[in-house]
Amino acid sequence: MAALCFSQTAGSTLYVAVKSAELRNSPGSFAGVVATISLGDAVTVVETRGNWIQVRAGNQTGWTQSSGLRARRVVSSGPATAAEVSLAGKGFNSQVESEYRREGALNYAAVDSMEQLSIPGTELLDFINEGRLARGQ
Repeated sequence: MAALCFSQTAGSTLYVAVKSAELRNSPGSFAGVVATISLGDAVTVVETRGNWIQVRAGNQTGWTQSSGLRARRVVSSGPATAAEVSLAGKGFNSQVESEYRREGALNYAAVDSMEQLSIPGTELLDFINEGRLARGQ
């Protein structure tokens, strides 16, 4: 696991570095969502537990994964297109992807298709429990 390179002490200010992130009522992927925070929003650290950070954003407090936060505000020079956000998520910019497409080395059609899937958290939790995937069972 990579070490985080920003201060996580209570009272520190961090910034949302993803398009949006959910604040949850407890640290866990299936915990209830209390609010949503957006790219560039400033949050104040309340507590840290592993990869989860409890933050205060405005009048809302909740838990989010530390991977979506940075010590410096992420700014955009303008609105990003869906394609640009998708490319950035894959670690590419449009120029790099164009070069790979010309060479025929990469085809992101399957990845793009999977990124469009949205499965409710309750269904995912049922899948995990029914498949006995929790706790290595």
